Amino acid sequence: MFCGYPITPASSILHHLSKMGDLGVSTFQAEDEIAACCAAIGASFGGAIGVTSSSGPGIALKTEAIGFGMAVELPLVIVNSQRGGPSTGLPTKTEQSDLYQAVYGRNADAPLPVIATAGPGDCFDAAIEATRVAIRHMTPVFLLTDGYIANAAGPWELPNMDDYEPILSNAINGDASNKNDPTELKRVIWNRDPASLGRPWIAPGMKGLAYRVGGLEKDIETGDISYDAANHQAMSELRAKKVAAVAEFIPDQEVEQGSTKGPLAVVGWGSTHGAIWRAVHEAREQGLDVAQIHLRWLSPLPTNLGRLLGCYDRVLLPEMNMGQCATLLRDKLGLEVIQLNKTSGQPFKVAEILNAIRENYPGAKQAAE
Repeated sequence: MFCGYPITPASSILHHLSKMGDLGVSTFQAEDEIAACCAAIGASFGGAIGVTSSSGPGIALKTEAIGFGMAVELPLVIVNSQRGGPSTGLPTKTEQSDLYQAVYGRNADAPLPVIATAGPGDCFDAAIEATRVAIRHMTPVFLLTDGYIANAAGPWELPNMDDYEPILSNAINGDASNKNDPTELKRVIWNRDPASLGRPWIAPGMKGLAYRVGGLEKDIETGDISYDAANHQAMSELRAKKVAAVAEFIPDQEVEQGSTKGPLAVVGWGSTHGAIWRAVHEAREQGLDVAQIHLRWLSPLPTNLGRLLGCYDRVLLPEMNMGQCATLLRDKLGLEVIQLNKTSGQPFKVAEILNAIRENYPGAKQAAE
């Protein structure tokens, strides 16, 4: 079920999905952003995957509800069509400036998985992957697009759905009315998948089960409300481990162009993909040993990313903000990168990235002198 509130440039998702009722898609236009997010959480509470969408200012309003979704451990997909900011900013212009918001932007320690689509043709697969992770790990997941992607189009081959692995639900089937010991039943229900750390997905009305949910801290063993200090420490660590566990299910980072080691790698994420691809392709045709690496998962990062980037003498990172992914790579990997930042509301030109490649290619300055 999709629950949203109109905002540029995210409104097109609501407009499009509202026409798909015959395919079983339900849509709800709420009175505001907070209500939209809470309604989507309510859909997941009822046993259907909830999806909500907005742009930066609306995501800010949804933040408390997103933290609630994390606390109650329900699957939720949050699409952020990023635009120029801060505040109302540039509603019709593109940016990638909500990465901090997605990775860090909630009160307390509240990590969430974050995936970014590389372009219009990648949105389908990225949405499936976001939904798969949300259900497997029972957590909200951010899916990042931006104004450039939201208003763009591209060729897209209709996929064969048989090629996709089924999205497996960890919902409890049947009933539990034959269990005699309520305490033991509670412990059984609260057991987690040891690999994903996702708890079972229980919907109201399941026979023999009573469902209580809330934003207060819960006992790690039973799910009851708990103010115990050691328990809160354990729950905080568990929530962090749950997001970290996503890395065990996602593929290793690959090199899209070039070799797996060399003098320079150009790293990107999101809609910068096309401009980076063309710039690296042209640089390679001109004899420069340049590689392209495009990030899909931003939280957690692929487990091999640090080793891979360490194989290059220099890493150039173009992004449409003041260096948010660069900060993330320094934070998580201790990696220094060369920043190429643009916040004009316009996407990168191929020439801008190609010039940066030439300027930062090892030996370029000495050659120029």
